[in-house]
Amino acid sequence: MCHLEIYNRLKPFTDDLFIWAYGSIYKSCENSNMVPVMIYLPAAANLKMDADKEFCISEAVKIGFKVIDLSGVYDGVNPTDIQLSGWDTHPNEKGHQLISDLLFEKMKKDKQLFKFMK
Repeated sequence: MCHLEIYNRLKPFTDDLFIWAYGSIYKSCENSNMVPVMIYLPAAANLKMDADKEFCISEAVKIGFKVIDLSGVYDGVNPTDIQLSGWDTHPNEKGHQLISDLLFEKMKKDKQLFKFMK
């Protein structure tokens, strides 16, 4: 079975799979006395808006995750300047620097989350 067929067969169950997976991760964190944090990081590929963003964030919050939303991390940046190559859209060093800078700023502003980092 090719990956496209697998994707098409699983597509009707993606919401349920997300909720199950994140619920399992949350329980594992809770059982280990860890603070469950979900970081929403948009894809750098063509800086498009993720159609599932709101669902993912709202469900993660319902489950009990602390969510850090990094939407806008690439605002004003040419996508080709922050990706590894034309065929690999993962962030390069500059992209990772943008991510880490914004993540650190958001963590500093969140007193509840920051207290766990001391």
